[in-house]
Amino acid sequence: EQERIFVDYFMDHGVTPLQFSWLEGKAQTNFMKKGETLIHKGDMIDTVFLVVKGSTHAHILGQRLTAVSSSPATRGDQLEGG
Repeated sequence: EQERIFVDYFMDHGVTPLQFSWLEGKAQTNFMKKGETLIHKGDMIDTVFLVVKGSTHAHILGQRLTAVSSSPATRGDQLEGG
C-alpha cells in the first residue's frame, strides 16, 4: 500500500523515496465514515490531509466548492473537481 501511495501521489512531484519514508514516519492513518466531517470552516489546523481512498466534498454557505484532484484516474489531459 505504501509503495502505491508513493507512486500515485508523490513520485511525480519529485519526492524521493527517502523523503517519503520521512513523511510516512510522521503520518497518521485515519479512517472516516461517509458523511463524517474532516474540518469545519474557521478551524485552526496544523495538519495536511491526503485522501487515498474515497472522495471529499466542501460546502460554504450552501455552495459546493471544488478542488483539483491528482488521483491516478485524473492525471493527463483531464482534471476533475473533488
